[in-house]
Amino acid sequence: MVSRRKKIGVAHVIYNSRNPNGLILAALRVKPPYQRQRYGRLLLQQVIDEFSVPEWHELRLIVQPFGDKPLDEAQLIRFYQRFGFVRLPTRGQYPLMRRLLFSE
Repeated sequence: MVSRRKKIGVAHVIYNSRNPNGLILAALRVKPPYQRQRYGRLLLQQVIDEFSVPEWHELRLIVQPFGDKPLDEAQLIRFYQRFGFVRLPTRGQYPLMRRLLFSE
């Protein structure tokens, strides 16, 4: 998504059926050769920019480490906090976070 020539990562955003104006970031992944080179930040910012419109009020995600050499849970939380995500009360095994996208 960030590079026009190579597919270096992917973001999966899905509709939140429990919130008609909400979305869920189901996955944010960068291919191993491109990790830790700021592509994850660019990809997440692209998602936020794309969905910061009146139709969508919030973006939620579950913090769950993934991959061969993932960031640990605390590192992931700090990563998302830099983009305005805040922790919500945890209902399951993994922390839940949300970010407001558009408010009137």
